[in-house]
Amino acid sequence: MSNIESRVLMMLIASALMGFVGCASVQAPHGYLPDASGEQEDVYGGWITLEYSAGNSVETADGEFIAFRDSSVYVLTEFRLIRIPSKDVRKANVEIYSKNTLMFALWTVAGTASTATQGWYSLISAPLWLLTGIPSTVSESMDGRLERENPSTSWWLSASKFSRFPQGIPKGIDPDNLVLKKHRYE
Repeated sequence: MSNIESRVLMMLIASALMGFVGCASVQAPHGYLPDASGEQEDVYGGWITLEYSAGNSVETADGEFIAFRDSSVYVLTEFRLIRIPSKDVRKANVEIYSKNTLMFALWTVAGTASTATQGWYSLISAPLWLLTGIPSTVSESMDGRLERENPSTSWWLSASKFSRFPQGIPKGIDPDNLVLKKHRYE
């Protein structure tokens, strides 16, 4: 392979890697979210990350999405259950299941690098790997996630189907006795 081909290939690989920097990262702890096939069977709520107004400051909270009821969002953090008025939420992110973003990114980089053996044809095949691999990786990183700035009540009602209690915390359940998934701490 000539020096020019090597430089072009290295630039293409560097571009691919920089493109992956923009992929959405997972906020949930490793092992908390089920894979896509197990999402329907998981009895726990999705992982929610909130940015909200608290007086004159902006706070963040993350944990299991327990419920949306009476214009409030209930989040089970590592330490306790908190209630946040939905009108104070500036940004909400609910993650529903785990993704294979890293695998998509690695396949794209490996496929692009493999074109080094193709000589001048790599000038065609490397960009094709990047043109298909980068959008696929970005799409995978955004799958299984609901995000909204200044979410409305209708958005909360729609997102609540991914909470532990989609119809609100049932009577007879003491919210203070709720616990996160055990493997949350593994």
